[in-house]
Amino acid sequence: MEIRDNRTPAESMTHSCLVVCTDAFGCGVSIYAWACKPENLEKVEAWVRSRSGGEYVRVVRGKWKPRGVGNAYIYVVNAGHPALKGE
Repeated sequence: MEIRDNRTPAESMTHSCLVVCTDAFGCGVSIYAWACKPENLEKVEAWVRSRSGGEYVRVVRGKWKPRGVGNAYIYVVNAGHPALKGE
């Protein structure tokens, strides 16, 4: 499994909460995570749960080691992200 983490080293420290979902689409399985600051966790989780196509939404705090096949992607949630609605 390849993990593509879009966070900078500094963001890895400040964006310590991950909202993770599994997406079984086409021929494979991909795992997506949105990294956020702890104070934004509830909004990001609600946003991920509202998206279509994702299954098994869960929250991970700290280190994350995805299991399974396919690829894993970590996106960063900063001001201006749709989950934060203009913050």
